[in-house]
Amino acid sequence: LATDYFHANKAAFIAELERLKADHAYDYVIFLVTDILHGGSVALYPGPSERGIILAAFRLDEGGIGPDVAELPGIVSRKKQIIPPLARTLDRR
Repeated sequence: LATDYFHANKAAFIAELERLKADHAYDYVIFLVTDILHGGSVALYPGPSERGIILAAFRLDEGGIGPDVAELPGIVSRKKQIIPPLARTLDRR
């Protein structure tokens, strides 16, 4: 799968997300990779605040995602399936 590369290099991506968050004083940092050929996305994030956003935005089960990665099967449209739920969730915070 196209997302296998991101799983294999997850630690490096998470470290970079942590660095970006600290260096720029961002409240949240999420890296989302979409594999349209296999019909899904993967979200990588550095911590519990982003995990909470992912859980709420995509209505995921608490036990269904890891501490720094979430599989999002069926989520492939940034315009229709990713931005609206993330925007609604962030608007509530």
